[in-house]
Amino acid sequence: MADTLLESLTSVLDQIDDEFEVILIDDSSTDNSKEILRELSSKHNNLKVFYLDKDKKRRLGKTRNISFLKARGQWCIFHIDTDDFIGPHVAEFARLVEILSAKFNKDCLFSGRQIHMAKREFLLSQGPFKNIYRGEDRDLYQRLALTSQWVTILHKRFIFEIPRQKRKLILKTLHVVWDEIVTDMQINPKPLTYQKQNLTKIKQIGVVRTLLRFILAPTAVIVAKRRGIFSTYDRINDPVQFVRYRESTTKTLTEWQSILRIDNIQLDKINREIFY
Repeated sequence: MADTLLESLTSVLDQIDDEFEVILIDDSSTDNSKEILRELSSKHNNLKVFYLDKDKKRRLGKTRNISFLKARGQWCIFHIDTDDFIGPHVAEFARLVEILSAKFNKDCLFSGRQIHMAKREFLLSQGPFKNIYRGEDRDLYQRLALTSQWVTILHKRFIFEIPRQKRKLILKTLHVVWDEIVTDMQINPKPLTYQKQNLTKIKQIGVVRTLLRFILAPTAVIVAKRRGIFSTYDRINDPVQFVRYRESTTKTLTEWQSILRIDNIQLDKINREIFY
């Protein structure tokens, strides 16, 4: 991701002070990312980079967990992908979550649009992510929904994907689709059932992706069994129940303010055009 790394990291580092630290995990990159990171680290003391040796068994979920372990603060804001440009609202989001959290009687994961925040110890105690490449975030949402510890804030988007070369996007998409299929097989290693389910969702996922799932499912189930089948007993698996929960806990700031009885004075430094 060296083609977008500098722009992405700079968009974060230029808007925060020493109250924040940025934890970056270089999971054995093979491009010139390391050179970019060394240059940035020399300019920003609050950028903490950790370089990992190659481990074929480590997927994205486990790498994300390492960032929580390395963090020193009480709170973690996550996850900034290195092809994301982050608008100047991170500190406001952090302040907003702290205000909302004080009104809840238990720790929660607070989600915005492509940004999340929770207490570090809470995240570590909740798993936190399974060692999978795709779907690790949704799996966490489903587990926290079971205990009513996932809260969503509606706001205007301020995180945007940085344009990339078409070839890189195609390669990334193929990688994503493959690992989505493997993850699905780790949850339920029954290719025939999986393919029948895909036919019912063809309008939602598209003809090309459906075709890829049909072709790759038999191979994916072999890879999934080698990586390890995992149980989903600890989460909400019923799609209808999950959607119902998500809708009940997804509110604008104005709605949360009314429900939790938050005084306007507490929100005086929050941009109400973004967090409406």
